[in-house]
Amino acid sequence: MRVVHIGHVPLPAEHPDYGRLYSHPGRWVLNLAMAQAAHTAIEPSIVTQVPGASVDWRCEVDGIKVEFVRVPDRLRAATLFQFDKRTLSRKALATNPDIVHAHGTEEAYAMAAEATGKPNVITLQGVFAIINKEFPPKLVSRARIVEFLEARALRRAKHTIAKSDYIAERTAALFPNLQIHRIPNTFDTRILSIDTTKVPRSACFVGMITVRKGLDLVVDALRQLDKTAYPSEFHVVGNRSAGEADYDRRVLSDLRQLLGDRLVLHGIVPALEAAKIIARCEVLLAPSREEMFGNQLIEALLLRTFPVVSEGTALAENSRKFVSGKIVPSPSHPDWPTALKSPLYGKGEEMTRVRGEVLSQMGPAVVAEAHCKLYQQIIQSGDW
Repeated sequence: MRVVHIGHVPLPAEHPDYGRLYSHPGRWVLNLAMAQAAHTAIEPSIVTQVPGASVDWRCEVDGIKVEFVRVPDRLRAATLFQFDKRTLSRKALATNPDIVHAHGTEEAYAMAAEATGKPNVITLQGVFAIINKEFPPKLVSRARIVEFLEARALRRAKHTIAKSDYIAERTAALFPNLQIHRIPNTFDTRILSIDTTKVPRSACFVGMITVRKGLDLVVDALRQLDKTAYPSEFHVVGNRSAGEADYDRRVLSDLRQLLGDRLVLHGIVPALEAAKIIARCEVLLAPSREEMFGNQLIEALLLRTFPVVSEGTALAENSRKFVSGKIVPSPSHPDWPTALKSPLYGKGEEMTRVRGEVLSQMGPAVVAEAHCKLYQQIIQSGDW
């Protein structure tokens, strides 16, 4: 079975524009394709867009064929991503797929999958109908345009994949026409060989520095603590070295003033490097105000790092599923300062138990087989 994924892949170092263009380090699409190639009869390939790229470029990334497609870096939302949709759908069809799997409703991925006219399925990632309700953007904005296009795509769609009950339940209420299948993300098994020796009382935050990710809640919590309760080291993975927004600058400035040389800023780093940073920390602080899966939580559990998360998110759902971590009742709850105190450190034995449970439920073979069965169901039914 030939499957073409339309979704994000980080630029590899060999790409002609590597280092010039920003590339999110997330590997969730690539990890799934690798799992499918290793554990099923699926022949996966990936088509991904690179706004502002100088060339179209093909290569293999970790054994998976990936086509990095050049698209404009201006006026894309203003043209309703129609040129991107046509380009991506054409590239996807060139792989002669049996089914097309789009990852996300942002940009043109979902629209491109539907435009191929092939059997297709859409993985729900950041659903803007949910995000924009929690964090209302300007009336005329890129986020509003994406929400409009997302609604059009999801009203036409039949099959979608939700990575958590959190996103499944909210999306089902908005789009009752959808058949929503529950399959989680998987992970790169190479993280299992990383040394998990911890630096005592160390903590980390992994994610973009945005209001949604809630790093300001850590700042507020630190202000309520005596300095003796501060982490010995606090690692931040995901800060931008350039183009920081006002929120970025304010939060990072506050952390520098509070923590001094205990604060370690790593910037945006490759996924395996980020995993090594998580592995050395005793606690992962994930105070997101809204989160639809949370790869950082799953990797933390695999790396024996104790998570602290906010209730009402998929982070809390997964923490509860594996009976591990501390769930703060809400992002603004006064319990956040206690999330930084010593009783949360030194959970090594508990985290060893959890690692095995994550492997059994979200391991590459399990997730790849679940996708394979769904693809077969969609193709055979002709109902897409």
